[in-house]
Amino acid sequence: MTGYKVLRAGCLSAYMGVHGVRYAVDQWVQPQAACGPLAVFAELRATLEYAVQCFDGYYCQIYRCQWLPWRKPLPRNERGEAIGLWTPEIRLPAVALPSKTKLASAVRLTEKYCELGLGKKGWPYWRRQHSSGRVIEVPLGESLAALIDP
Repeated sequence: MTGYKVLRAGCLSAYMGVHGVRYAVDQWVQPQAACGPLAVFAELRATLEYAVQCFDGYYCQIYRCQWLPWRKPLPRNERGEAIGLWTPEIRLPAVALPSKTKLASAVRLTEKYCELGLGKKGWPYWRRQHSSGRVIEVPLGESLAALIDP
């Protein structure tokens, strides 16, 4: 399946305490032992919205990815809620995951789609190299339509 992965810029990692996962382009990555599934997004718009909420103008990158669905049963907490993401330190109920999140048993980054960073004047912006080779920069808070291919 194809989707999108949000990662911290520079180190290509997703933060889940000391059990953060490091990714590399064109390499399949699986969760560490004693940890639950990896989170990906199936839709670009949901990915961009999550990155804005989570990183709020700080550096992150969005990659296109391939992913394999998580097929094991999810554990339950004391209230009977399914736990969507977990490490030995963190247990996040599935209902608390961002909209359009998919749970994966393995993820392979295929290419960088765009990044969120700070511009020359210190304002946050989205930057993307369009398939035509042209670089698109969209200030944070403006329409995301320019980042999405038709």
